[in-house]
Amino acid sequence: MTAFFEAASPESWTLALDGYPRVLASLGKEGLVQLDAHVWTQWPSAIMARTPPHITRHELITVMEWKMKRGAWRGWNVTKAQQNSEADVVKLSGEALALCPHPRAPLEKLGALHGVGPATASAVLAAVRPEVYAFYDEEVAAQLPGMGPVKFTVNHAVAYMDRLRGKARTLAWTPQQVAQALWVVGALGL
Repeated sequence: MTAFFEAASPESWTLALDGYPRVLASLGKEGLVQLDAHVWTQWPSAIMARTPPHITRHELITVMEWKMKRGAWRGWNVTKAQQNSEADVVKLSGEALALCPHPRAPLEKLGALHGVGPATASAVLAAVRPEVYAFYDEEVAAQLPGMGPVKFTVNHAVAYMDRLRGKARTLAWTPQQVAQALWVVGALGL
């Protein structure tokens, strides 16, 4: 599964990234296309317009729903996340965003929220800072050479993003664009 990452031409990478909207729509999950567009286009500017930048409890739940509609549904994480108070989400997310672009500290800070692991934390960070972070997706991680079995740990997420940053530099893309292209490759079984 790592062949594409290691050997694909820049043109193949571009074709994969260009296929993201089509493959996303082909999943047939109600509201996913609109939710995905919201996460990547509207949500970041709303977050960054706040002083200090932060997310709300509702936005935390929304990004979790996006993440699970696109991948594996883990409802217990949503239930846990709903236990967070608005004040805790605002405070900890504000502190996490202030730590950017550190590769680890923002993930750990967001991980202090109930139900938030490296995947959800990375979704928040990738939406706001796609030039530094990428959504930590198990389908994408499985395609990265030398990563071994997917682990939902901060260490594994940091290593994942480091690999994506390296490929992003090669392609003159963002790490999030690399992740989206690899997600397409995984979804299509290429």
